Amino acid sequence: MFGSKAPQGAQYYCRGCGEKLPPDCHAQFHPACLKADKRRRTQERRQLEQERFLAWLARRKCPICGAALQQDLKHGRSEASPAESTGSGRRAS
Repeated sequence: MFGSKAPQGAQYYCRGCGEKLPPDCHAQFHPACLKADKRRRTQERRQLEQERFLAWLARRKCPICGAALQQDLKHGRSEASPAESTGSGRRAS
């Protein structure tokens, strides 16, 4: 039933756009649709990874002053939370 050749007269469709694939094509996507699908999946994976990182970062505290760390996305650096950044950040000895 599932040999190396498609049955005679079988027509296959792209999983990306739904258009018919050429009769001699054994792929599941058109080349352009495959690139678009890969790009979409990569973006989703990166977004999920970024969300997990920000959630992890929000749970971290500064060992010196105890302020929660937050990611400053505009400048790409970590800062203490605004509520606790009014002090010098160091303890008096």
